[in-house]
Amino acid sequence: MDSTLHALGRILLNAIPTFLLLLFLLVYLKQMFFKPLARTLAARFAATEGAQKAAAESLKNAEAQVEQYRRALQAARAESYLEQERVFKEVAAQNAAEAEASRKGAEARIVEAKRQMDADVEAAKQSLGTHTQDLADRIATAILQGQPA
Repeated sequence: MDSTLHALGRILLNAIPTFLLLLFLLVYLKQMFFKPLARTLAARFAATEGAQKAAAESLKNAEAQVEQYRRALQAARAESYLEQERVFKEVAAQNAAEAEASRKGAEARIVEAKRQMDADVEAAKQSLGTHTQDLADRIATAILQGQPA
């Protein structure tokens, strides 16, 4: 058994350089490969996460801006409709005023035409009255003289 322990001690003694080499390799890889790789992955994750957050923020801002534009458009439409309604009422009032003025003018012309017609009727009556008397005198003279008229 002593030889077995001695052989085992020799194996362990021969394994120490391999163990130290593996330990050195582990520390070296950790310092030179895994830490920079972890930093790169962390930076990449942060950049990706930051880009995703920026994209989400940008989308949120865009949605807010679209909502603001929609409200502004709705307000502009409402204002336009109010302006159209005001113009329509103004035109309707102007048309009503023009119609009223035309109606009053027509009524005034009708009153004037009636007055003129009454004056013409009166003049025709007077003219007929004088012509009737003249015609009656001629007929009476013709009958009395025996001449045909």
